[in-house]
Amino acid sequence: MRIMNKYTYILAPNNAHNYAVVLQAINSFPDLVEERQIGRATPKTLNDIVDNDGSLLVAESLEQYIYVKADTIELESSGLLDYVQEAQTFTIDSQPKSEYWLNVQ
Repeated sequence: MRIMNKYTYILAPNNAHNYAVVLQAINSFPDLVEERQIGRATPKTLNDIVDNDGSLLVAESLEQYIYVKADTIELESSGLLDYVQEAQTFTIDSQPKSEYWLNVQ
């Protein structure tokens, strides 16, 4: 029996196409994305400026990504990954937090 993670994180370049596809999927599949939120992310680099608690102040990278925390079963039935360009997926065990700043303002 295959053990499936309840959630899958989707990370993709922040462009008009990907944003529109994810937004449409959220509207079409209300249970797909937790809290129906699209977050922003940027890659971590050695030259990022952080404050004393390790929070990002200024990112060196100009690359911008969007990410969502999706219900794995809903994700498979939605077909979302067929339409998102350059999508990366992660599970709770391999979250992108070590490589990306999540919830970038």
